[in-house]
Amino acid sequence: MTDFVCGASKKNPDYLSACKNLPAYQDTGYCVLHFPGEEKKEDFEQVKKEKLEQEDYDFSGTVFPEGTSDFKGFEFEASVSFEGAQFSGESTYFQRAQFSGEGTFFDQAKFSGRLTDFSEAQFSGAGTSFQEAKFAQEVSFREATFRERVAFWESMANHVFDPQACAEFHDSRIEKPELLTFNTVLLHPGWFINADMRKVDFTDVKWYGMPGGPQGNIEAEVKALEDREVESPYTLLSQACRRLSANAEENPEYPLANEFYYWSMNALRKEGWRSLGGVVWEQ
Repeated sequence: MTDFVCGASKKNPDYLSACKNLPAYQDTGYCVLHFPGEEKKEDFEQVKKEKLEQEDYDFSGTVFPEGTSDFKGFEFEASVSFEGAQFSGESTYFQRAQFSGEGTFFDQAKFSGRLTDFSEAQFSGAGTSFQEAKFAQEVSFREATFRERVAFWESMANHVFDPQACAEFHDSRIEKPELLTFNTVLLHPGWFINADMRKVDFTDVKWYGMPGGPQGNIEAEVKALEDREVESPYTLLSQACRRLSANAEENPEYPLANEFYYWSMNALRKEGWRSLGGVVWEQ
C-alpha cells in the first residue's frame, strides 16, 4: 500500500498532493480521485465527503464524475485547489459558495459541461486564479461578489472562454475593481451588463466586434441577451459599452474607447427604432 503511486503523477506530480494516503482504486493504477471513469461515483463521493469534513480542499487533477461537482453554498475557509481538475458532468455548481482562504486555484481546470454556476459566489480570499482554466459552454458569475484579487488568464494555446462559450457577469459586485483581471482572453461586451467595469484591469483582451477582435456585432450581442430572457437588452448593452468605453479611454486605448462609445450610442438608437416598430438593420 505504501508503495502505491497514483497514475496522475505521470500527468503532473503536483496532483499527488490531493491523494496522499489514498490507496489504489481497484486495479486501475489510479486513486479514486484521479481515476477517469464514471463507475467510481459512489466511492468517489465518500472520499470527497471525508476530505471536505477534514477541511482538505485539495482536489488538484481530480476527475469529477457526473453529478459529483455540487458545492452549492459551501464555505471554503482554507486554501482551495482545483488545479487541473476535470468537471465533465452536465452541470457544475459553486452557486453561493464562499472562498475566503489564503488562495483559491482553478488553474488549468476544465469545465466541459453545459453549465458552470458561480452565481452569488463570494471571492473574499487573498487571491483566486483561473489561469488557463477552460469553460466550454455556459458559465455564470451572476451576482457574484469579488472582494479581493481574481484573475482570468489564458495562453495563446488555451482560451479560458471557448468561442462557443457564454459567460455572465451580470449584476456582479466588484468591491476592488483594480484587482479583477482579464488577461489575454476573448470577451463579449454583453457579458458585463449591470456591472461596473470602468476600473477593471483588461490587459491584451480581444473583444468580439471590436478593433483587433473576432467578428461580432450589436445584434449578435442583443440576441444572446434575449436568449437569456434579459429585459431591455439594447439599453443594458448601451450602458455596458459606455462603461467599457470609459475603461478603455482611461488606459488609454482610444480606438477601442471610440468603438465602444459608438456601440453605446448605436444600441440606444436601435432600441428607439424597435420601440417605434421600425426595422433594425445589421451593423
